[in-house]
Amino acid sequence: MESSVIYFTSAAFWTFIILSFGMGYLIANIFTRNKYRQQLDKCQLEKSMLLNNVKEQEEEIVEPIGVKAIQTRGRSGIPVKEPAKRVVKPKKNEEKIDFDRIGEGSPENRDDLQKIDGIGPFIEQQLNETGIYKYLQISRLNESDIKIITAQLDFFPGRIKRDRWIEQAATLYHEKERVAKEA
Repeated sequence: MESSVIYFTSAAFWTFIILSFGMGYLIANIFTRNKYRQQLDKCQLEKSMLLNNVKEQEEEIVEPIGVKAIQTRGRSGIPVKEPAKRVVKPKKNEEKIDFDRIGEGSPENRDDLQKIDGIGPFIEQQLNETGIYKYLQISRLNESDIKIITAQLDFFPGRIKRDRWIEQAATLYHEKERVAKEA
């Protein structure tokens, strides 16, 4: 009985190993290239969508945006005892917000307006001083109300649209109503 055993010479063995490695490398490279190409295409599409969104928002903002700071330290670095507080008072002969349309609110049953992105304690206080306490009121604002509030607050013109307060307030209002129904 003869055994049919194939004997590899050292040169044939290493040639076989190198060819196997080369083929494996090429196949793996093809598959990973396609995977990363798809991810790159997805990222480029998302980037172009974001850039278009930014351009659209820039077109919406007509008024220049200014930032007003509150002084907390003097020139020497010593803290100011009490920073100047700004009180918003409506000017005479100024348009009024239509509370019959947007609804009434009160300090006793107010919502936490700071949950809306773009509203901090200072802006919440100013909104409360103008009579806006609830998500429902903000969700019902129209163009003229936005102009009136922007003029009264005199703080970050265009912020209501840019930060999408109306959409956020509507979402928070519906969520609050859903939780109330479940309880």
